[in-house]
Amino acid sequence: MTARGARHVRELTAARAADHDAAVLFIAQRDDVDAISPEDDIDPAFGVALRAAERAGVRLLAYTCQIALDHIALGHPVPVILPEPG
Repeated sequence: MTARGARHVRELTAARAADHDAAVLFIAQRDDVDAISPEDDIDPAFGVALRAAERAGVRLLAYTCQIALDHIALGHPVPVILPEPG
């Protein structure tokens, strides 16, 4: 769990409410990821903050990456999926 992560997302939501552009960028540290979703069972506060951010207009971006011994490269975009917690 990361209270800091939820706090940062709430700060981005406030920035968006003040008419600033705001985005959350997730980087999956592998290239075989199909989507990104919050782990509500592990950190429900982060999931709540992320859903509120999306509703406020904060852009949610996610990319894979390729890691090698001598470099790291941005991969392809993947969707951020926000199922309702259940």
